[in-house]
Amino acid sequence: MVLPQSKRTKKGISSMDETPFHKVIELLVG
Repeated sequence: MVLPQSKRTKKGISSMDETPFHKVIELLVG
């Protein structure tokens, strides 16, 4: 619950800067 929410927030703030990071999280979440 916290992972997806944090990811969305960070993606909105800095999508380019969080591109690799959000991708890793997505892989972990599945």
